[in-house]
Amino acid sequence: MNDRRAPEKMKCQRIIVVTVADLPEGGGRTSRLRTLVSTLASLGHQVEIWNEHNLSAAAPPENVSVSGELSGVPFHYVLGTTDRGCGFGATRTKFRAVRTIAAKLRREQRGVPVDLVIFNNLSFYDTFPLTRLARRLGARTIQCYEDERLELLPDPNGDISFARRLFGLNSWLADRYCSRMADAIFVISGYLQRKYERLSGPAKVHLIPTIVDCAAWRLPPEDEPNPARLFYAGTLGPQDDLDVLAKALSNLKQQGLEFRLAMAGCGPGKKSFDLFFAKCRSLGIAENVEVLGFLKHGKIKEHMGRSHLLVNLRRRSIWSDSGQSTKLSEYLATGRAVLTTDLGDNARYVENESSAFVVSPDISPDELARLLKRVLTDQQLRIQVGAAGRRAAETHFDIPIIRERLRSILTDLFNEPVSF
Repeated sequence: MNDRRAPEKMKCQRIIVVTVADLPEGGGRTSRLRTLVSTLASLGHQVEIWNEHNLSAAAPPENVSVSGELSGVPFHYVLGTTDRGCGFGATRTKFRAVRTIAAKLRREQRGVPVDLVIFNNLSFYDTFPLTRLARRLGARTIQCYEDERLELLPDPNGDISFARRLFGLNSWLADRYCSRMADAIFVISGYLQRKYERLSGPAKVHLIPTIVDCAAWRLPPEDEPNPARLFYAGTLGPQDDLDVLAKALSNLKQQGLEFRLAMAGCGPGKKSFDLFFAKCRSLGIAENVEVLGFLKHGKIKEHMGRSHLLVNLRRRSIWSDSGQSTKLSEYLATGRAVLTTDLGDNARYVENESSAFVVSPDISPDELARLLKRVLTDQQLRIQVGAAGRRAAETHFDIPIIRERLRSILTDLFNEPVSF
């Protein structure tokens, strides 16, 4: 069992996290931000989030606010609005946000100085000038990354537009020049660790995997599967692979197995969802699919509690290799059985039929149907694997584990002289 006693006090530092996110309720990036800042705050640091603008339209407008708290850490949109504009208007918003943050940093240093600035998944246009400013003001900097930079990849139609080329150049410059300027770099996966070690040297790069509060995510024992319930949370992005799941479930329905698939995080109107639901109709399982749409954090846990198998299937992609699914760590922490894919860092943390059901990205619908039938009809197997999955989450992702890692990194960082 992890020791959840209050950590030893260390010198309180003022930490500003500069980010682009849908706050306070958004997708995976917001979940990562939530656990990172709460873990830093649990070390006794004074943490604040300065948000440049919204990340996307993923979060409904009613779940986004100009200021508030994220896990007890204050945040605010630096421009005083959640409207990011569109087209060239969005570009103007980005540069206005950078100028506003620069002015705020200068003002803050005349009062209660900022000791550390963390740049969360940012690019050249903001990281470069703000890093130079932070160094001049005597603050250290950390850069955090959760995915490969993808702007130079073709869009779903196979095109690379002028805008994508422009943003791609922005990202390329950030990797080549900004990474060398950081005092430390936090990455979420082995892929990104290898990348940034090549760009900036291994000494400053630290693997900080997904973080989860295992105590908060623990669920009571599952109820009787009548019918068996599967749960998926996500936005059906290019990394998600539910096509093979739909075909496997169709196979099971033809065999007479009753089931429900609950889907959270996406809904009608999103192209990828509409295509998936059309496939479900063609396979005759649409009536077995419950569409929950976007859910707040607490509601997601509530629906997990009604489920018997949590689904985290992914296809081969740069997203799957470079990132690490927040949902996987949350799923494992619940103690429910988890179905995931052998991609990225998953094999680092879970073992097939021991702590999760880990399948090949090339699994066929028939093979998956056979596995699902065994898992959904064997409660003891699910309970056994789910319990081992929770132990894996406690070992690798739990806040006390990551807190000690961050304590060590920050102690070393603040004992080093600031480079100018």
